[in-house]
Amino acid sequence: MKATILFLSLLLGSLSSAQAGTIPPQKLALIQKAMEVMRIKSRMESYIGKIVDVKVKRIQNDSPRVADSVLSDIRATISGVYRENLESENGLYPQLYQVVDKYLMDDDLKFVVNYNGSDGGQRYAKLAPRIVHEASEVERRWGERLEPLIKERLKKKFGR
Repeated sequence: MKATILFLSLLLGSLSSAQAGTIPPQKLALIQKAMEVMRIKSRMESYIGKIVDVKVKRIQNDSPRVADSVLSDIRATISGVYRENLESENGLYPQLYQVVDKYLMDDDLKFVVNYNGSDGGQRYAKLAPRIVHEASEVERRWGERLEPLIKERLKKKFGR
């Protein structure tokens, strides 16, 4: 079970391409339940928090005289861009749903609720490397897509 939680944590920590609207509602509910049970969203929020910290630190290093209050505003602006783009139509989570949907069937996902009584865990373990690889590409593209928006918001708000 720890390996599965670690895998899903890595999966979400490395994701980013399609809409959840194409997934049948019943399967989407299973995918979302899997994410909930394994606290994936809270882990992703922590991961994004670290990304934001790095971005703010870079700005602080490039401009050491920036006031702490301005850095707080910068942090809030960058965080806001990420938050707005987690669950939106082209957000990270809908893209994650698509990656999971591509590799796992309903029965495979049911193992989350009853891991020990399901064969889905074994199938999941076999597919995990493919999912992680694709998920990391999705996350990279998602982050790259948000970079211009972050720069635009910072420039608009702070003239940077």
